[in-house]
Amino acid sequence: NKQLLKQLLRLLDEMDPDSRRICELLGQGASEREIAAVFGIRQSTLNYRKNKILAQLRERLKDSI
Repeated sequence: NKQLLKQLLRLLDEMDPDSRRICELLGQGASEREIAAVFGIRQSTLNYRKNKILAQLRERLKDSI
């Protein structure tokens, strides 16, 4: 669905740089452990941030799905 992809890309552009980078790394198949190492944070902290980011994206995209 092209419109959904366009909306997702727009939302990613609106994110803060760290959140966007987390999404990019997840999309590239990086593990939580690898991403946490990139940011120098604990894996549990990354998991919390990832879940928060994904919840925000789901909420903003819910009408498009």
